[in-house]
Amino acid sequence: MVKIYPFRQKLFGTFNYKDLENSYNHSQFAPNPSDAVSVIDDDQLYQYAGYIYVTQGVIDSVNVEHPPLVKYLYGLGLILFGNAVLIQLIFAIGFLIVSYLLADKILKNTYLALLIPFFLINESLFINQATTTLLDLFQTMCVLLFMFVYLISPDNNPRLYVLLGIILSLIAASKFPALAVIVLLSLFIFELAWKKFNLKNFAILAVVALLLYLTTYSPLLITQGFSGFIRVQLQAAHIHASHVPNYPFLAPIRVFFLNQWPVWFDSQNPIHQTAFWSFLWPILGLTIFASPMLFLTKKIEQSFIIIFTWLYFIFINSRLFFPHYLLPLLPITYILFILEIRSLIKKISPNRLLSKL
Repeated sequence: MVKIYPFRQKLFGTFNYKDLENSYNHSQFAPNPSDAVSVIDDDQLYQYAGYIYVTQGVIDSVNVEHPPLVKYLYGLGLILFGNAVLIQLIFAIGFLIVSYLLADKILKNTYLALLIPFFLINESLFINQATTTLLDLFQTMCVLLFMFVYLISPDNNPRLYVLLGIILSLIAASKFPALAVIVLLSLFIFELAWKKFNLKNFAILAVVALLLYLTTYSPLLITQGFSGFIRVQLQAAHIHASHVPNYPFLAPIRVFFLNQWPVWFDSQNPIHQTAFWSFLWPILGLTIFASPMLFLTKKIEQSFIIIFTWLYFIFINSRLFFPHYLLPLLPITYILFILEIRSLIKKISPNRLLSKL
């Protein structure tokens, strides 16, 4: 709470719909280009979209490039509490709890697992996410929850894959559905390489996830049918495709190691620095590149998160990049860092106490 206290005005401020509507109508999204006199930030845009979704049931007019689930929750927060950031604070607590649970499952050491939320609380990126209505925090929490539920559950239980399908739908409906595809592909590779792959269970997972993903578009499906849903998905794909010429390849690597963020929106200063960077980030970057060595330990559980880390890292290095896209990597790379340090200690130290870490 000490870290959050400086942002108390955000947490307890009062929502003013008229001000937000005015900001939107005179922003880069203004229907009339001549009215675009300012820029509305993403966190305000998502609040405005959520309020429109919940109060008017219209989800194809504002921010169609992202699925609506988290914005529904922001809209509900505005109606119930007059403030959407309080919803984000709940997500932040859930994120820390699930990060600890996943770490405890993989590290099998409660004290080491407690280091993960400690590291995260001291990350400026996490504090920013906890106090800003962006979409990454909830989606990342669901990714970690997917991994934790899978790793603690019995093998080849169809009910497990129903639950995983539910969580996967939350991932897909939160922000980029591409992250849900990466999670699913990670699971596919993991089961194919380390466990007995069951096509039926995978089909259950995929069908449940797809059906629940569709339900998040219920207002659109009810009013416009499936064709309306397809139209919005094509609109979203078109918006994302329009960014392709601006893709600064390998931007996350440059941010991790050098705090150099190549941007496309500032021709005078094409390299920005991010306020989220810390001296630990180059270490985390090296941790990613060193993580394949952990396969040699033949510990099955950590293989799943290594596969996900590499698939997601490759993905964000090949697309339009913002520094907050690194959030899904932070808890996992901290876990991998502890695994790598522990593995190194066991190799070089005969000390029995250290070998029990």
